[in-house]
Amino acid sequence: MKIQYEFSSKIWQYKKKDGWYFISLPQELSKEIEETFKSKEDGWGRLKNYAQIGNTEWQTAIWFDSKSNTYLLPLKAEVRKKQKIKINQIVNVTIYMKKKVLVLCTGNSCRSQIAEGYLRYFAGNKAEVYSAGVETHGVNPKAIAIMKEDGIDISSHTSNNIDEYYDLDFDFVITVCDNAKERCPFFPTKAKKIHQNFPDPAKADGTKEEIESQFREVRNLIKDFSQKFVAENL
Repeated sequence: MKIQYEFSSKIWQYKKKDGWYFISLPQELSKEIEETFKSKEDGWGRLKNYAQIGNTEWQTAIWFDSKSNTYLLPLKAEVRKKQKIKINQIVNVTIYMKKKVLVLCTGNSCRSQIAEGYLRYFAGNKAEVYSAGVETHGVNPKAIAIMKEDGIDISSHTSNNIDEYYDLDFDFVITVCDNAKERCPFFPTKAKKIHQNFPDPAKADGTKEEIESQFREVRNLIKDFSQKFVAENL
């Protein structure tokens, strides 16, 4: 499924004196987007997305206009100011339809936090990645340290309960431990469910070096899985 679209179009203003500024998507492109993402529209034909003009990216939404048979992208003043855009100017626009990915484990402490970090890294602007647990145990400091070794900072991550995300329409739900798979509640979504069990590094024992080695081993397994997932699904 294509999730990034690029086009050029002219800036125009709604006829009222202080009317909004818009960019009309090409009709053929609008048709393609509507056929692909119609099921994800909110009320009034509203489709959430990310847009980029120049080096300015922002979260927004496009609306389907039945009169012109195209989607309309509103252009807020902040973006116009940053990019020095004027009415009737033709601009190059990129629209991202980011997929939503949820990673689940028991306590949202180690494995799902590591997976969230790598999935965000490899996916870039292709996806919004979340992690949660059927319980919340807090982010394991050893997971933070072992990810820092590989240049990934998850120190600002929080430990979240799956209940917090019931209202999000996920495209993928990934369980990274058998317990989470068995206890994963029903999601009212068409999300594709993927299961890959990883050993729990929090249960590692031995010397400090041995424990760190086991964390490193699990981290590398999750890294390989995350890179492959992004390549095959995003």
